[in-house]
Amino acid sequence: MADELLRIALQQKTDELRQRDSLIDKLRMELELKNKLIVKLRAELEKFKAAMKPLVEQMSRQMHLWSSGDEEDSSSLTSTTSSSSEDDRCYNGGDKRNTSADHTRCKRLAISAEPPCVDRIRNLSLRKVPKTDK
Repeated sequence: MADELLRIALQQKTDELRQRDSLIDKLRMELELKNKLIVKLRAELEKFKAAMKPLVEQMSRQMHLWSSGDEEDSSSLTSTTSSSSEDDRCYNGGDKRNTSADHTRCKRLAISAEPPCVDRIRNLSLRKVPKTDK
């Protein structure tokens, strides 16, 4: 009788361990999937940050110009935005004559297929080895 109770208790503990192991395996698979998703989302976020960085800089410059201008004297804002720099052409839709501060969107901003560190790659030199040296 005591042996039978011990076997039943042992069987129950074995079943509990199997259930825990299956739960652990299931949770590990979920964790692995979520980690893969995190890596994918981080890569997309880095791409987004690289693409949006110039736009954010332009917007912050524009906001700085707006905040530095006096409410009474808006000529400083107009004179600052009416210069013929490349940024102003970008802000004004390519038209140098259009100096309206309402056009804050840069229409020429695009995502490049080149990596963000192109300058470092261009500075690298390739070592050429003639076939006769092999």
